[in-house]
Amino acid sequence: MIPDRIFLPLFILTLAIIVYSAFAFGPRPDNSNGPLDGDPLEGFVLEGNNLNIIGTGPGLTMEFIDDPVDGKFIRTASGQTPTQGIRSAGTFVAILPDLGQAWQGHTVYAAVTLRQPEENGSDDVMFRYYAVDRENGRPVQCPASKDWSVCYLSHFVPTSDKPPNMSFIGVWPDTRGLSRFVDIKRIEVQIDQPFIPADN
Repeated sequence: MIPDRIFLPLFILTLAIIVYSAFAFGPRPDNSNGPLDGDPLEGFVLEGNNLNIIGTGPGLTMEFIDDPVDGKFIRTASGQTPTQGIRSAGTFVAILPDLGQAWQGHTVYAAVTLRQPEENGSDDVMFRYYAVDRENGRPVQCPASKDWSVCYLSHFVPTSDKPPNMSFIGVWPDTRGLSRFVDIKRIEVQIDQPFIPADN
C-alpha cells in the first residue's frame, strides 16, 4: 500500500502526463486554433463546443448537453467529497505547462457560469485553482440556484522551476459527495485583470 503523501503526487503527475499527451499528440480535426492556443496572457473563454476540453476526475460524472433553449452546457456530479478516494481537481480545465509557465508572477482571475438543474441540484459547489506540487488556490464556495449565475476566483501564480508546472481550474459540483448535479455553461480566464461583476 503506497502512502497518500506519495500516491497523490504520483497520481496527479500521471494525470497531467495523460492530459498533456492527449493535447500534444492526440488527433486534430483541423488546423484552427483552440481556445487555449492564443496569447497566454490574454486568457480564454470556454463555451459551446469548446466545453468538450473539460475533463473530470475519479468519482465524478459529466455529460455534454445541447439543449434547444439553454444551448450547450455540461452537467456534472460528484459521488465523493474533495478529500475522499483518489483526489483530483473535480470537473476541470487542464492548464498545460506552457500556459502555467507564462502565468508565473501573474494573477489568474477565473469565472464560471453555473446553475442547479431542476432535479437533484447541488448547493455545495466549490471553485478552485489547483497546482501540481505547488500551492493550490483558496477554495471558493459558489452560490448555486436554478438561474445561471457567475462565481469568481483569483490566484497569484508564484514563480517556480519545479516540474511539471501543470495546473487545473476546477469545479467540485458537490462537496458533500451526494451525487447532486450542477450545470456549467461558461468558464472564462483573465490574467491580471479582475472581473467586474454585472449588477443584479
